[in-house]
Amino acid sequence: TIEKENPHFLNNLGWTLFRNENFDEAMDVLGKAKAKCKSKILMDSIKINLFMVSTFQKGKELLQEKNYDEAMIEFEKVTTEYNIKELELKYFALCCEGMGKYDEANEKWEKIVEMHEGSETPNKFYLLATEKLSKKHPQDDLL
Repeated sequence: TIEKENPHFLNNLGWTLFRNENFDEAMDVLGKAKAKCKSKILMDSIKINLFMVSTFQKGKELLQEKNYDEAMIEFEKVTTEYNIKELELKYFALCCEGMGKYDEANEKWEKIVEMHEGSETPNKFYLLATEKLSKKHPQDDLL
């Protein structure tokens, strides 16, 4: 059986919630993991996850406020330290779109598609990327 109050379980659950963009819930779960943790190694992992979630949460709020430059700075705080994955690319692409940098946005969406080439089970990031790439952007009318 799974001990649902175990800090290892809570840390993994928090990470999963983060990767699925449930930032508020991830913060709550990771906070519980931190409170119950007695291992220095696990605590380091929990602190990294808390940093990533809180930074993305702030970046997402800035993105919703159309403050794209500051949102990019927040997302870059994570991506300069850790591997870039679909979640990070999605938010970079959305910022680029908001700033009218459609070519840069398309590059990000294309990277997401490339990550899933040959996969039989595309995830929500792949589906969003293919949808975005199939749409016509305003600058295309100039061609």
